[in-house]
Amino acid sequence: MWIETTKNGKVRYYERIKLLNGKYKKISVLFDKDTRSNRKTALEILRLRELEESSVIDNTITFFESFEIIKEKHFKNIKPNTQVQYSTCMNKIKRLCDDVPLNKVNANYILNILDDVAVSDVNYNAHLGCIKTFLKILYRLDYIQDISFLEKLQKKKQTVKEETKYLEQEEIDLILDELKDYPYYRNVIEFLVNTGLRFGELIALTFDDVENNILSINKTWNINGGVNTPKTKSSNRKISLNQKCLDILEKQKKLKANYKLIYKTYNDDKNLIFPNLHGNYIVPSHFRKGLKKLVSINFKIHSLRHTHASLCIDKGIPIEYISKRLGHEDTKVTQRIYIHKTRKSQKKEFDLFKDISF
Repeated sequence: MWIETTKNGKVRYYERIKLLNGKYKKISVLFDKDTRSNRKTALEILRLRELEESSVIDNTITFFESFEIIKEKHFKNIKPNTQVQYSTCMNKIKRLCDDVPLNKVNANYILNILDDVAVSDVNYNAHLGCIKTFLKILYRLDYIQDISFLEKLQKKKQTVKEETKYLEQEEIDLILDELKDYPYYRNVIEFLVNTGLRFGELIALTFDDVENNILSINKTWNINGGVNTPKTKSSNRKISLNQKCLDILEKQKKLKANYKLIYKTYNDDKNLIFPNLHGNYIVPSHFRKGLKKLVSINFKIHSLRHTHASLCIDKGIPIEYISKRLGHEDTKVTQRIYIHKTRKSQKKEFDLFKDISF
């Protein structure tokens, strides 16, 4: 609170408050003179005014203005990576689309937005998911009275190219051979192939997460350069490590010891299993850029997770075990994502039926 004296000698007590739409407003109360008693009374009056102002719903706001409400009310409840996803969507909509009053938003308006911002079916579905979340939040907060039109907005069917979704064993062998002189990259790739971890989960791993041959996955790297809880509740899990993974852990200990000798700035306080050259978290974009220069096969890091699942299918491991290992909520998720098979399992299927007649 601050005080200003008026031209007629009276005093006005001011307070600056933040409204639900994210904007700020100045409120005040006038007294004849400045006394300790008047200050105390002014504080209480302004406090009650602030409560009143911050609880009144402004139904005249626009769709774009509602984004500030979503940030204020919802962002504190979600993870940093999701915050970035939502902010990116909001900024793109504001840059490319026309604003309208929030109470005028309907299915046709949302479809026009998606036509303007989406560059692919995958991108279309991602933006649609964000917008639906925004409107549901605003509905819960009473800023919009009817969102039944969301039922009219359907995701587009995505055609997944199987050849880019996972790698065959011979491709993995080639990649690892090309990385034989680059342990920093080879150990990461081989560990991902053998565990099916998400890249963010691997980046956050510490040696404290390993007990004998059991690995606890209880955190993931986030886009702000820190860690938070895993993607979903089921992502918090324990998995067993094969001998290849245990060997990689020993290699990483030796590699880190070398880092400490070579780099004076190396800091091992985080006790990471797969740190960068200075003991900190790997930056995914830097890692991908460096990896691309070293291997002849173009692939996405996340495809190694699919590769792990496909190879497990080849080994005849039950889908429910694979699902639990990957941290999926149920086997339906696993079956939907990994419905494809590797060439080895396809050949087995073809051979089984080629000589059968009825």
